[in-house]
Amino acid sequence: MKTVFLLLNISLIGIQGLYSQTDELEKIDVNINNDNVDLTLYPNPVEDVLNLKTITTIDFIRLYSNDGQLVMQFVPVNNTVFLNDVAPGIYMACSYHEGKRINKSILKKL
Repeated sequence: MKTVFLLLNISLIGIQGLYSQTDELEKIDVNINNDNVDLTLYPNPVEDVLNLKTITTIDFIRLYSNDGQLVMQFVPVNNTVFLNDVAPGIYMACSYHEGKRINKSILKKL
């Protein structure tokens, strides 16, 4: 029987695991690494100006619609993002910090 090893990296919270694939997916080793990367988005719901609070530098943010489509990608200036061109709805803001990703839901209101 052939054994295949997969290295999975879930960068949302920095979990890495080594798995063995034979007939079933069996977890062999899990390493949880949380480097205190935290992000606060406010106000939420937001009208036009979204503020970001974090202890690390944000490389960039991708904003995805509720159906998974990329709406925009931007680099925040002074921890502020202007969303006046974004239609009202529910979005996923994926921020990238030093190789790690944090996902936060935001509600854009009228």
